[in-house]
Amino acid sequence: WNPPLQQEFGEDFCKLLIAIRASWNTAHNPQVHLFVEKWVPGAIVPDRRTLSGPILDREVQKVEDKLKLKLRGRKATFQTDGWKNKAKQAIVATMVSVDFEPYLMRTHDVSMQPKTGEALLNLVVEDIKWSEEIYGHTIIGACSDDGGDAWKMRRLLLALMPWLIIILCWAHQ
Repeated sequence: WNPPLQQEFGEDFCKLLIAIRASWNTAHNPQVHLFVEKWVPGAIVPDRRTLSGPILDREVQKVEDKLKLKLRGRKATFQTDGWKNKAKQAIVATMVSVDFEPYLMRTHDVSMQPKTGEALLNLVVEDIKWSEEIYGHTIIGACSDDGGDAWKMRRLLLALMPWLIIILCWAHQ
């Protein structure tokens, strides 16, 4: 196996583990090594640190590069929503939509932050600026649910960025 082929195997193995929701520790399972030795002679299974480190970093970069090409120069709408995960952590996610396609931008654990309109506004403004800078699109509108903090955030966002079309999410009604 030459280095480029081994690198491709490692990247594909990483994608396989992600697709089947397997732990990085799967790479250390003896049965995995027996399978690879039998069916893919010469391939080396990357260890969990390599998979979750440099290999995953390269895959993330590939996805981000493709996303930059899709979003650069486009008009986008911005959405934010919050929920509690299984661990009861308060999560806020932001995404943009371009040509009816949604793209996750960021997720934030806000469990330790105040649940106020001002706190949500800071997060939203930071994510709008970040997404426009990183992906090169222009946010023309924003949408959120109608919780107390989101209601106040929308009002403050309109005062701060009056060029945005700001609406309430109809899916939450």
